[in-house]
Amino acid sequence: MIVPYLIQFAQHIDNRGTLIFGEVGSELPFTVKRAFWILHASSLATRGGHAHNECHQFLIALKGSVLVETNIASYTLASPHIGLYVPPKNSITLSEFAKDSIILVLCSHKYDKEDYIYDQIC
Repeated sequence: MIVPYLIQFAQHIDNRGTLIFGEVGSELPFTVKRAFWILHASSLATRGGHAHNECHQFLIALKGSVLVETNIASYTLASPHIGLYVPPKNSITLSEFAKDSIILVLCSHKYDKEDYIYDQIC
């Protein structure tokens, strides 16, 4: 099983602001077929709590921070230029959302309820 790992994106910073980018095949290890984002989450909220059979995910804290716990390790995402790649079969739970956080999740597959694994530790 491939374990989750952090990926750092290149940043270009000048007087116009910061530009951060990633490309499929380089920083992004899969083709993106679905995206969703989480916002207005309470600091006490918990999301996720599952794994996927086939779907790869990539999580980025665009604003604020979030604690991501996997079956392997815990990661605090708090920078828009560092994301967490989560391969299939790895469970994730998101919690400890900072106020006004925006979490972007990129997925390799379209939504399929049959792909979710809730009842086992991967």
